[in-house]
Amino acid sequence: MKRLNYILVIIAIISVICAISLFNKEGYAINISSKNKELIKETLNGEIDNTDNITKIILGQGWNSGKLTIYHSFGKKETLYITEGMFKLGELEKYIKENGHNLDDIGFVLIGISSLITLYLLGYKYINKNKAKR
Repeated sequence: MKRLNYILVIIAIISVICAISLFNKEGYAINISSKNKELIKETLNGEIDNTDNITKIILGQGWNSGKLTIYHSFGKKETLYITEGMFKLGELEKYIKENGHNLDDIGFVLIGISSLITLYLLGYKYINKNKAKR
C-alpha cells in the first residue's frame, strides 16, 4: 500500500505543476480536427507559411490578450497578435472562445484532483495512526 501512496503523491505534485503552467498560459485552447481544419486553413492562409500541419491553437486572455499561439505537429510554434481591423482573425478568435477549452478551468480540475488525493492520503495516514495506537 505504501507504493500506491508514493505514486499518488507524485501524481498530486505533477497535477499541481501542470495546473500552475495552465494558469500562466491564460487562454482558450482548441485542438484542430477534421471539423474545424478548413476554417483554420482559410483564416490563417495569408498570416502564416504552413497551414497544413497545425495541431493546436491557444488564444491568450488577460495579460496575453490577443496573442494567438499556433502549434505545429513537429514541435514548431508560431505566435500571431490579433489587433483591430484583422477581421479574419477576429472570426477565428470568436470561434475559439465558443468552441475551445478554457485553460483556467482545466487548471482548477487538476487542483481539485490533487486536493482529493491529498485528502485521501491524510485520511489514510490518520486511520493507520489510530490503528497503531490500539
